[in-house]
Amino acid sequence: NRIAEIVNNFKAHSSLLIWEIADEPAFNWNNSEPRITSEKMQEAYTLIKSHDTKHQVFTNHGPVNLISTLQKYNSSCNIVGVDVYPVIPQGIRPSYALYPDGLQGDFLNTYISQVGEYTDKMKKVVDNSKPVFMVLQGFSWEMLKPNGERDLSMIQYPTYEESRFMAFNSIIHGANGILYWGTNYTPQPSQFIDDLNNVTKELAVMQDILAAKTIELNITMEYHELMYSVDTGVEIMIKNVNDKIYLLSVNSDKNPVKVTLSNFRKYKTAKVLNENRTISLNHGTLTDTYKPFDTHIYEIK
Repeated sequence: NRIAEIVNNFKAHSSLLIWEIADEPAFNWNNSEPRITSEKMQEAYTLIKSHDTKHQVFTNHGPVNLISTLQKYNSSCNIVGVDVYPVIPQGIRPSYALYPDGLQGDFLNTYISQVGEYTDKMKKVVDNSKPVFMVLQGFSWEMLKPNGERDLSMIQYPTYEESRFMAFNSIIHGANGILYWGTNYTPQPSQFIDDLNNVTKELAVMQDILAAKTIELNITMEYHELMYSVDTGVEIMIKNVNDKIYLLSVNSDKNPVKVTLSNFRKYKTAKVLNENRTISLNHGTLTDTYKPFDTHIYEIK
């Protein structure tokens, strides 16, 4: 009765985007048994849909359960997601969802490029059959603690560059939507909120581009020697909008890279959005440098 009342009271509200039954249902801190069973989630899903067929139901998972475990929850949602918050200062005290190594995720990749890998994981969970919304970091881990228990030296927020990278890293790996959690624990106004708003404003301006069809151009990459290895390197996604192509790219390495991308054929110039510069393409090739975890978005004509 309580759930039905909530759904009926708010299903026509203009601010309602999606329903979420319960957060991280399979994740149970220090316990391998699920906090909420998939059967209970299914009951709630059926009830919600009986009162509201218009809105989608979203299930957000924690980053550390098995794919096979999370797949049990697929039938009780229309959209799946995962929350991954990798900007964590070294030396932070373990707390809920932070393991003794000071990390929230459990992949070998401990850098912010893990968000792309977790996007891949969620695509495997649903076998590419449902949209994936990534839940990204809108807070500092230390600010989740009560005021008197905070270590001020451990308060660390993502920088503008880190938030921008994590957003586009998710998108390039196939995320269909981005949500932010934790801003209610974040002072407002603040530099972090300003930086995060600048990222979301850029995404809003790019809605038509992000929603456009992804195309393949068989782009080849050649790295230039900078005295660093290349691990994942530059990752790209190409969109086609009104006879222009947009190249979304991130450097997923902790080291700088310089790379030449080839096979742009008829295209002559690449305007780098939000950077106030334009690169001339030489015989269909584009050469640029990236800082660690850098993002470049090119409008190519």
